[in-house]
Amino acid sequence: MNEKKIDWSKKELIVTNERGLSRWVLRLAYLVQMQDRLFLSNVVLFTGQNATKHQWQSVLTYMIQTEYQINLMECVLFKRHDLDLMLIDIDFNSLQWAKEQTFAWFKELPRQLMYDHGYVLDSKTFNYLLGDEEINKTNIVYVPKLNSEIRAKARDYAKSWFEEKYNKEKAQMKKHEVHKDDFKNLLDMWYTEYEWYTDDDLHYLTW
Repeated sequence: MNEKKIDWSKKELIVTNERGLSRWVLRLAYLVQMQDRLFLSNVVLFTGQNATKHQWQSVLTYMIQTEYQINLMECVLFKRHDLDLMLIDIDFNSLQWAKEQTFAWFKELPRQLMYDHGYVLDSKTFNYLLGDEEINKTNIVYVPKLNSEIRAKARDYAKSWFEEKYNKEKAQMKKHEVHKDDFKNLLDMWYTEYEWYTDDDLHYLTW
C-alpha cells in the first residue's frame, strides 16, 4: 500500500494559548473585575450621579466590603504565599492587615460628602458598614443607570490596574502562566462558576 506523503512545508503551525485553570488565576480574575466595579462605585457615590438614598447606601456598603475583600486577596496572592487559596483558613494577622488597609482607605473618602449623607469617617461607622449584611442581603447592589462612556472608562481603569500589577508582580504572574495580554480573559471570566471545583478538576479546564 502506498502511503501519501505529507508536504510539511505547506502546513501551518498553530500555537494555542490554552492553559489549565488554577485557583490562583480565579482569584486574580476577581481582583481585575473588582477594579472595574470599584471605579463604577466611585462614580455613583462621588460624581453627582442621580442616585436614590437606598442606591447610595447600597453602593457604599458594597464598595467598602469589596475593598476589604480586595485587600485580603492581595495578601493571599502577593504578600503571603503560604495561605489557603480557598480562603478557608486565613490567619488572624492577614485578616487584621486587610482590615487595617481598608480602614486607612476608608478614612480618605470625601469627608464632607460622607457627612452630608449621614456618615462619619470613624471606626464605629467603618465596622458597621464592613459587617452590614442587611442592605445588600439579596446579593443585589442597587445602582442608577450608567452610560457606556462611564463603563468604558471603568474597563480602561481595570486594564491599567492589571498592567501595573503585572509589571510589579511579574515573577508570580509568570509562575501561574498569566500573560500580559490576558486582561480580557480575566475580565470576562465567570470565576464564580468554578469556585467549588477541586484544584485537580480546575486544571482540566482551559482558559
